[in-house]
Amino acid sequence: MKPFGRHNGDRSFPSEERSKGSPEWNHYRIVCTNGVIRLHVNGKEVSGGEECNYRKGYLALESEGAPVEFRNIRIRELPSSGAPPDLTAPLDLNWRALFTGLDLRGWKTNSATAARWRVSGERLALKEGPTAAPSTLWTDKEFGDAEFVLDCRPAKPPSGADSPTISVQLRGADGKGAEVKLEGLVPGNYQRFSISVKGREVTVKRNDTETQRVTLPANVSSRGALGLNDSGSALEFMNLYAREL
Repeated sequence: MKPFGRHNGDRSFPSEERSKGSPEWNHYRIVCTNGVIRLHVNGKEVSGGEECNYRKGYLALESEGAPVEFRNIRIRELPSSGAPPDLTAPLDLNWRALFTGLDLRGWKTNSATAARWRVSGERLALKEGPTAAPSTLWTDKEFGDAEFVLDCRPAKPPSGADSPTISVQLRGADGKGAEVKLEGLVPGNYQRFSISVKGREVTVKRNDTETQRVTLPANVSSRGALGLNDSGSALEFMNLYAREL
């Protein structure tokens, strides 16, 4: 976006501060047409920009670090300005978040997982310590053919120590699943993994580069939970998503 008025890079800043403090309500009006966005706050235009890319896409409600409430949300479509495909957002690919960034809702917890896993700064963190099978963290939801995305960062091991083996469990049932290792992790750095499961065939990519293909054992269930294994070493996960194929 090429912002109007006061700005920093692509970000437009308001020409004046018109927001009311909590607990009062604020009225916002946003007009988007032909690649131009204009924001009105409590009856007056304060910011905006032109040459927006994308010109057509989705709406999102966002909270930046504190609770927020919305009400009286209305939308009216304006006559199309004919946004071409290259200026139109891709269709929703049905990715769904597995981790809220706030707590362990959506995951099975017990005394073992509570002692080993914690949520900190929008990250799912495993503490260093003795590993145990009951402390594998399993999703509540079960998946069949699916694709998973996760970012993982193992802690740097002590000098002279070997890097730990980091792995996940696929199609878990009754605390057991098929183990798939996350190969090529660099201690201290986040790496993005995508794991595609179709039938019994698994394809793993690290930073968009395919690293391995695995065939699941014949006795693995056709559906099951995703599990994050307890490696015994400190590591973090973030940006965990899944979609059914």
